[in-house]
Amino acid sequence: MMLLRILLLLLLCCICPGWADSGQARRYQDVGMPMVMAWDAALLRFVMAGERENELQIQSERGKEEIRVEGVQAIARVLLLKDGSCLLCGTDAAGKTCFYLYREGGCLQELRSEGVPAWCMPMMELAAGSECSLLALGGEQPMGAAPVFRLQVKDGAVRAHLLYPNRERAVSWAFTPAGEPLATLRWDAKGGKHVDSWLGGRGPHPVFSAAASERLQLLGMADAKHVYVIHDRGLEGAALGRLHLETGELTTIASAGRADIVRFWIAPHGELLGYSARWGTDVYTAVKACPAWDAVCREVAGAAEVTPLAVSPCGRRLFFLMQEGGAPASYALWEQGKGIRILMAPQNLPPVRKTHFAEYQAADGTSIPVYYTLPEGEGPFPTVVFVHGGPRMRTDASYDWRVQYLVSQGFAVVQPQFRGSRGWGKSFMHAGNRQWGTGVMQTDVNDCIPWLLEQGIAEPGRIAIFGGSYGGYAATAALCFYPGTYACGISLFGPQDLLLHLQKMNAEESPYAGEDNLVIGDRDDPAERARLRAVSPALHAHQFQDPLLLYYGEKDTLIPPVHSQTLAKNLRAAGKQVKVLSLPDEAHGFLNPEHEPWLYAEHIVPFLRQHLNFSPSKTK
Repeated sequence: MMLLRILLLLLLCCICPGWADSGQARRYQDVGMPMVMAWDAALLRFVMAGERENELQIQSERGKEEIRVEGVQAIARVLLLKDGSCLLCGTDAAGKTCFYLYREGGCLQELRSEGVPAWCMPMMELAAGSECSLLALGGEQPMGAAPVFRLQVKDGAVRAHLLYPNRERAVSWAFTPAGEPLATLRWDAKGGKHVDSWLGGRGPHPVFSAAASERLQLLGMADAKHVYVIHDRGLEGAALGRLHLETGELTTIASAGRADIVRFWIAPHGELLGYSARWGTDVYTAVKACPAWDAVCREVAGAAEVTPLAVSPCGRRLFFLMQEGGAPASYALWEQGKGIRILMAPQNLPPVRKTHFAEYQAADGTSIPVYYTLPEGEGPFPTVVFVHGGPRMRTDASYDWRVQYLVSQGFAVVQPQFRGSRGWGKSFMHAGNRQWGTGVMQTDVNDCIPWLLEQGIAEPGRIAIFGGSYGGYAATAALCFYPGTYACGISLFGPQDLLLHLQKMNAEESPYAGEDNLVIGDRDDPAERARLRAVSPALHAHQFQDPLLLYYGEKDTLIPPVHSQTLAKNLRAAGKQVKVLSLPDEAHGFLNPEHEPWLYAEHIVPFLRQHLNFSPSKTK
């Protein structure tokens, strides 16, 4: 869903330890919510170590002194510039892009922004002269169809100059080394995807198209007449391909069976150096030899999963990511003759628990992937079945403060990858089409319970279901259509009337209408309309038996408040147990970085303790 894509960057906002000031107190009093006077210190550190990093840490050449810049979140993009410096791009607490230049010798300089849009992400470095010049996508907010700017880095400032206003509404671009457009990718109103070639000097013209049901991402230039793409045409997993911009011929150059290729490493001159494929974890495969990468592998020697992200034009400097299952990522720079220096790492993080991967059998024998994270001690534990959103998304083993915080409070967290999830093969994903509510999308989630009991992770009567967006729908659908399966449910901003959801799609989200028609149902087909009503929890409140916690944002335009409001009204009329929370200044998800941790600490954890019969005194 479009807003979910947008939120991937908006959620990268920092949290400040001193947030509970008088202004914050007034805001919570205004919305009628109890003010949090003191936070659990562990929760605050969990949050800061996740998507909302609270500081950028640069180690000096000597590896002893550290330069820290407060208020900068996780590194969003790094360019290794030709003059030997690093340009680091991040966002501040308000979500505005900020730039730092890290020079050899440990000097970190914050750059002024002159004419730079609020959101501006650099893509590539152009030829260097007396100043550094880059291409970037930018806008007032991180929208897909952003204009293209030239950024000039000189005299302690970043200056932006508009190059292409993007009247074609392209969502991604490929450029030549000289900064000329080579190809663009756009979506049509039905979800179809089209690569337009800019060869020949006659402006963009279509050369390759994919249906709403197919994957197609434009990555960048391969050579003067080819671009790299991610696609799944004729394949199960998302593969890396080369697309000819004159003939439209697509050639697959790397694939990994049912697994998706999720990262790719392209040298500055366009040569593919390697890629990472993701199943339970990420596995990197080298395509071309790179001395810098070989040196990093020798130094790390299996201590953590490492993924290369950028290599300097000279090949003597490498920027990469290090991560272990469930732990936050660290970013590092390797330089020839100097070894590895950590550029960013989580600070003062409470102990995290390892996230494990397994597979269990659904009722029809299908293998369902699952991630699970357990608290200290021996089970069984009070257990939370955490359903991801999308639904065409997936979970992985990377750090998630929500999971780690729940586990720190004594709950086991289980994340099933039901049919309909992306990343486990195209057939597996499409098997979830129009299977909402009573189909395999829901029964795959429920079928994790026998496995949990058999493994000794959970016990009967102490399992909750929880999720946001689609996961919020899955929580209410479980309580509605499979009452008694879970002790309670928590639904955050979930669609509760599927027909209403399809009818209310606005113009901004129209490119995804074709995919929603495939995944959810056809609102114009009478038989489908009847089916959609039959699997809409808001219309069947009398079937609920178990306690429900509902949360929504009153400015949510993707899943408007009427969904949760109607369900709550009908549940109360039927005499059912429901607790409703809302915030007037929130949209779909959490734009204010303080709201989600507040919701967990003050409502979600107490609700789970109450209905899973779990005393705080038992918390590790």
